[in-house]
Amino acid sequence: MATGPSGLTIHALRVGPGQELLGALTSFVEERKLRAPFVVTCVGSVTKATLRLANSTAGNNEVIHLQERFSDKTSLPRWAP
Repeated sequence: MATGPSGLTIHALRVGPGQELLGALTSFVEERKLRAPFVVTCVGSVTKATLRLANSTAGNNEVIHLQERFSDKTSLPRWAP
């Protein structure tokens, strides 16, 4: 954990093989009582993903489910507990 001049505190989290990503992130946030967490960047791979497509609207919440190995080296995900 590091704190910069802006007061931003940065945490590093390693999610191991077979761990469920959302559960790991949620536990991490709850254990540390973080108030406004966000992911800056990540590296890794997943074997299953559920994605809401960018062009979805409230009336057309198009979601796709993927089940294969995906390698991700430069993602900028958005996540909120």
